[in-house]
Amino acid sequence: FAIIPGFDQEDEDLTEEEQLEKFNKVLRSKENRILNNMMDTLLRGSGLAGSAISTIKNVIRKYNFEKIKRNLLIVGFLSYTFLFGQIFFWFQLMKNGNYVSTNNYFSSFYIFTALHGLHLLGGLFFWGKVFSKVNKLKKEEIIKEQKSIDALSLYWAFLLIVWCVFFLIMYVFNDTVIAWCRALLG
Repeated sequence: FAIIPGFDQEDEDLTEEEQLEKFNKVLRSKENRILNNMMDTLLRGSGLAGSAISTIKNVIRKYNFEKIKRNLLIVGFLSYTFLFGQIFFWFQLMKNGNYVSTNNYFSSFYIFTALHGLHLLGGLFFWGKVFSKVNKLKKEEIIKEQKSIDALSLYWAFLLIVWCVFFLIMYVFNDTVIAWCRALLG
């Protein structure tokens, strides 16, 4: 009965309209908690950056303003670290003679990690806008940016899903996808 509102005791003193308003408030609260938990599951499954975003979102919900700026900074640091690490890894691969034209694996790897990098840059641009706003605000005003931080959370969850699909294409279905692309082009 946790999801279904209305199983609590009715107040005899409330009018029917007030009881309906109370019922709707309870329903919205439960829906928000369920959606929040679903988003947390997606974000925490995406790794450290997703966990940090999830924490930020939940901190805002609890009005714990001291941690918001720090956690946003951690998200940016982890994202930039990943991006620069990927670029460093590319240079290592090229130094060892593994270029886009080496074989199907490396052509897919470079293309998909470049696409992932572009998505990451988009997220970092959005992160920069949100972080610069939040960093300038007083504690009482940070709650006004909850929608922006929730949107940032949704973007990182989307990026996780996109990256999982890319991972499957690169490592599991690589030859099949390449054959399909060749058939389209040929």
